[in-house]
Amino acid sequence: MRYRVPDMTCGHCVRSLRDAFDRHLPGVPVDIDLAKREVSSETADPAALADAIRAAGYEIDANA
Repeated sequence: MRYRVPDMTCGHCVRSLRDAFDRHLPGVPVDIDLAKREVSSETADPAALADAIRAAGYEIDANA
């Protein structure tokens, strides 16, 4: 599953998201591409991944 996170703009954003994934999806590999502003995981439940992004304070681009 891949989500576009348009308000992810810097290293601090990446750290915030990584912390949220560590709390909500421990041990699940999640890729964060700051340049593309995308978060993806082949093994995470899509709803849980979306919930973790939102828990970190970020919105998902519904049009992506």
